[in-house]
Amino acid sequence: MQLTEQDKSNLVRFGCTLHPKENLLYVRWSGLRREQALAATILFRSIYRNCTAGPLLCLALEISPTRALAHYCYFPINLTNQTQRKYLASLAQNTHLHLGFVSGRQITSRDYMLAPAQCKRILAQYTEASEVLQGCAKYSFSKVLEEFEKTFRIPQFFERALSDNELAESMESLRVKADHVSPEKRTLAHHIVHGIADVLRNRYGDNIRKLMAELQDGRQTLLALFDFQREFGDDFDRLVDFVTDSIAVNTDDEALRKASDWPSKLDSILKSFEQAGTSAEAREKVNAEVTAAAGRTLDHISRGRGLSLSILQNLVLPFRALLPAQAGRPSTKDYSREYNWKASGMSWTEVTRKHLQENAEVRAEFGGRDFDSLTFEDKENLRNRVREGVRSYAEKTGKPFPLPESSSLDGQ
Repeated sequence: MQLTEQDKSNLVRFGCTLHPKENLLYVRWSGLRREQALAATILFRSIYRNCTAGPLLCLALEISPTRALAHYCYFPINLTNQTQRKYLASLAQNTHLHLGFVSGRQITSRDYMLAPAQCKRILAQYTEASEVLQGCAKYSFSKVLEEFEKTFRIPQFFERALSDNELAESMESLRVKADHVSPEKRTLAHHIVHGIADVLRNRYGDNIRKLMAELQDGRQTLLALFDFQREFGDDFDRLVDFVTDSIAVNTDDEALRKASDWPSKLDSILKSFEQAGTSAEAREKVNAEVTAAAGRTLDHISRGRGLSLSILQNLVLPFRALLPAQAGRPSTKDYSREYNWKASGMSWTEVTRKHLQENAEVRAEFGGRDFDSLTFEDKENLRNRVREGVRSYAEKTGKPFPLPESSSLDGQ
């Protein structure tokens, strides 16, 4: 095998390199023996992420010569490269991942058999990525890859409570025990469990994949909580200093000046919230919304994105209905236009872009920049703000919400 300069660069950057015409994925195996390559435990994941700059698909491997120390590699698929696209589609059909472990000039070959669920997942991800790609006016593979590498860690896609072997052994052990249960007892269990499963699948089956994705995001948020607890513990002052530095770094001077009265407003909001006139139902609703906003904030931080005023503003937005009205100005913004834009079939990204374009005050908050010039963090937080505004408008006017999603997928 003759490695090209591009292959060598891929091996250094990704830990592997793809030769689609040979149907072969070469894996860097420097300093390790052939016997270790043949005996190593291999886990495979197909990864799909809809980044700000467009969709990205990756093939990722966890290869463990020993259980204690795993090796990770991944290969990003360039969706504008027809050869790589064909390889991805054929991989799901052939179910075999052919590997070549590269150690110096020695190549050790090994095959990995994909499970049916993995093949189905690859096809679903490939289809979704292709649809999203069609809606991208300007797709830059290098920009998408750069954003992915700055945001995600490959090991996080392999975090698990049970290894594949442990899960297989548990399933086999359970099957053996079930064979000794009386036929009548198994028939009754089958009737109950399958009956419940059919009811749930018929009613909620289309939402299962979405639910699993939400649970995955929730896990990241939970892990971020543990990260901050590990770092700061009970040192509240140091946590506050960290947030202060983040805001100072990520916010321009004018936006900071405009936010100088936020502490007094927050105090007023919380006093209103604590008044006896606030119903238990309203308190519970606001608490739930604040918890959700805090979760989104932690998710931003866990992905390596800095704090900003727009993120903090999202934390207090659920309290906005409790703000005392100020003379001469409404206590909340009118989002009727944004509601109508969304109702017309626009995606949340399109609604947010138009909201920024037609609102001088909001543009000033973001330094006069247009939507495409905003950072990933600012785009996502502005989208959340607009979505919350539309939701609040719908509640006040008795109009339906959530609104149907548009056919152009933007992941929001």
